[in-house]
Amino acid sequence: MSTPRSRRRYWAASKAGLSLRLPLQWPKRAIGTFGRLRPDPPKAPSFKHGAFGNPFFSKWIPKACLWRSLRQSLNLASCTPSSEDAPIPDPDPVAAGERLRLAELLAARLSHDLAGLAGVLAAALELAADDPDPAEALALARDAAGELAARLRLLRAAWAGDGGDVSRRTLEALVPGLGGRLRVDLSALDPGAFPAGLSRLLPNLLLLGAEALPRGGALTLSGSPAGVTLAVEGAGAGWPPALRGFLAAPHTAWTITEPRQLQPALLVLLAGAAGLALRFEGSAGTPALHVGR
Repeated sequence: MSTPRSRRRYWAASKAGLSLRLPLQWPKRAIGTFGRLRPDPPKAPSFKHGAFGNPFFSKWIPKACLWRSLRQSLNLASCTPSSEDAPIPDPDPVAAGERLRLAELLAARLSHDLAGLAGVLAAALELAADDPDPAEALALARDAAGELAARLRLLRAAWAGDGGDVSRRTLEALVPGLGGRLRVDLSALDPGAFPAGLSRLLPNLLLLGAEALPRGGALTLSGSPAGVTLAVEGAGAGWPPALRGFLAAPHTAWTITEPRQLQPALLVLLAGAAGLALRFEGSAGTPALHVGR
């Protein structure tokens, strides 16, 4: 008795290396009989040959059957995303709100510092446009523009954090941004470059010293890369009231509610990020503020 033709083709396919063990449970109507198999050599996978790189599957097995069998083999209940794919919520929404509040106060402080000078500049330019002899108005506009640029340089060095290493010469170029009512002494400061963490604090120390002297006075910055001391002296000199509270509990610097608390809070937060400590030195008059390890 001769061997059926379909069985001979099945044996030929086996000798050609064509594996007929299907990992998925294919429907019988999709597989058909072995007489439809062709013992072609395996081909490299390609998009035109379907998902398995074999023309047999793309010709005889519908895509719906492939997807249904794949779901059954992987034990997938549905195609909907699982809970693991859901976005991870913020673990500490209170801290996120505090960071947002700090950014809002920073923007408010920046607008306050620049609005006055920008208004003077605009008024001087309008006056120069209407005055037959605009020399005086243009001189006023020139002075206002210079003060505005100096203030922007100081605020950028203090708050943007992209100034790199700071030296005494760099600070001397930033001093005009404090205004003309302060006498700033940097002669006792090391002339070399300061490390990155302390460099970020130096412009902020200048801003804090200006806030401690509302009626003007003398501001002295001294020290070396190991530590810096800020001393203020003048009529009505005094550190912002919130500074002592921030030094006692640095984490409360995130909970500020007023723009006047911004500069002390930023100084404490930047010092903590750099691994530096802030402390008062001396008890007579207004104590000096020291920054170091």
